Amino acid sequence: MDIQSSVGRGGTNSFPDVRVVQLLLQQNMSQLGPVLPVPVSGICDPGTISLIEMFEMNVMDIDPPTGRVDPSSPTLFGLNGMCGPAGAAAAKDPILQNALLALESEFVNFGIRFIQDKGVRAEYMAKAKAASDEILESVMKGEATPGEGAAAANTMRNGLLDAGRLKSSDIGRAVAEAEKASGLTMDDLTAKYAGKLFKKAFEDLGPEEQDTVFIEIIRAAGRPNPKWNRIAMQLGEAGKGLIIISLAFAVYDVASSDRPGREAVKQGASLGIGFVGSLAGGAVAGLACGPGAPICVGVGAFVGGLIFVVGTDFAFDDIWK
Repeated sequence: MDIQSSVGRGGTNSFPDVRVVQLLLQQNMSQLGPVLPVPVSGICDPGTISLIEMFEMNVMDIDPPTGRVDPSSPTLFGLNGMCGPAGAAAAKDPILQNALLALESEFVNFGIRFIQDKGVRAEYMAKAKAASDEILESVMKGEATPGEGAAAANTMRNGLLDAGRLKSSDIGRAVAEAEKASGLTMDDLTAKYAGKLFKKAFEDLGPEEQDTVFIEIIRAAGRPNPKWNRIAMQLGEAGKGLIIISLAFAVYDVASSDRPGREAVKQGASLGIGFVGSLAGGAVAGLACGPGAPICVGVGAFVGGLIFVVGTDFAFDDIWK
């Protein structure tokens, strides 16, 4: 037997639903001990609520009891002699609920970071390519020498690199610093491309060969590392997925709550505070571990978000009963 609305303490207590619950209570009298059966009157009186509480405590092991039966609730399944949906009773556990909400918050925390870093990388790629093309055109027109163009391209790329790190998330910045603490110098670049193109030291090259190296430096400035481009794009898509999953959990929690307004406020507060906590945790870890420590910063962000969101959840439950 099913009901359409809540029955019991604080419930809707519609006549047909109260009758259904009273009939179910009568069918389960043997599990309640020596008590008087409730009359099937359709009226939710104190006796009906008392028997609901006894069933919750004696059969469902719900303590403290709610004195209420909701549609699709563990108590309704129990009254029907069914086990109900897996984990339904456990889902009422506030500690479990807060732990799941903390997990949702962590999904959002890392999802936002991944999407942010994808955007930063895309902006860096576009600006580097545009500047590299402009410098190369200037050299080809004779407005600058190849050496001057290479120096300008390297300065541009290092500037974009530093600016991009300021816009990146704490984890993205730590990963970038671990890969490359700072931009390459002109000496680094000339040695790199002289060896790559001619298998010689730059100083051993003739003027035309050196110009070829300079031109390659200009072109390379507009070709960001494809490995990191691919990783940034993949993480950006993963970040969207994490946020979609978190929002799906949040919507389900609100929709399935018997107090949707309160649950919506709790979800919003927890996700917002959790993100602030993750930023604080990442910042503290970055100071403690130094630059180029992505694992340390990631752990700090996770722990910071977890502490803030769990603390917020329990405080919220205490303040708004």
